[in-house]
Amino acid sequence: MTGQSRSDRLWQEANALKLLEKQSTIFSCQCHGEPPNEFVLEFHGRGLKLAGDSSATAGQILVEDATMHQVRVEMAYLYPDREPDLKWCTPVFHPNISSDDFVDLKSLGMTWDPKMSMVIICERIWDMIRLAYLDLDKASPSTVKDWFGHQCSETLPLDSRSLRDKIAITQSNIVKYQRKTRDSTANPASTKREVLFIGDDEVSEKDLAAKNNPPGVRDDDRDDEIMFIE
Repeated sequence: MTGQSRSDRLWQEANALKLLEKQSTIFSCQCHGEPPNEFVLEFHGRGLKLAGDSSATAGQILVEDATMHQVRVEMAYLYPDREPDLKWCTPVFHPNISSDDFVDLKSLGMTWDPKMSMVIICERIWDMIRLAYLDLDKASPSTVKDWFGHQCSETLPLDSRSLRDKIAITQSNIVKYQRKTRDSTANPASTKREVLFIGDDEVSEKDLAAKNNPPGVRDDDRDDEIMFIE
């Protein structure tokens, strides 16, 4: 490995995973080691697992919901020249995850590159959990492929949320309004601001006017079309 040391890279990945944790209601991470060389990733969202005595290899497939998923990641001694080792620690039903629960990046539909971040891998793991990603041509065993191809009645993906769902919520908090017209004969309905509230907090017309019109600034002098509410 050239350039960045292994230790620096591991700390960089740990910091990036902790940032992802702050941006998500779905994801959490435990870091172990100094520098951190093992990560326990947890995802909270809808996936599938085999139910009871159901057996994929015997062709007796019954599934049920799984809402907590845990993956252990061990960073190889030669990381990042060598890809991390991934093991599924909770029951999961997916056509590209083998019965021994070890997962390589090829199973995730990815090719390792030393510049690939753990955050990118986490995004793909979440897509695997909610069945937003599956490759039936590489499904094993064939009974699992048949189940997904002919028996699955679920609408996929099972969970529509993006991994960084907190960011998606923040970016949707937009208030739109129309500027007042000088025409006193205009229809009042046409001069009233059009407001779209997304979130739990309500904003009154008075509060909106105070935010849009600071002291000394007339409403007619403003050119803003969109205001973001934090």
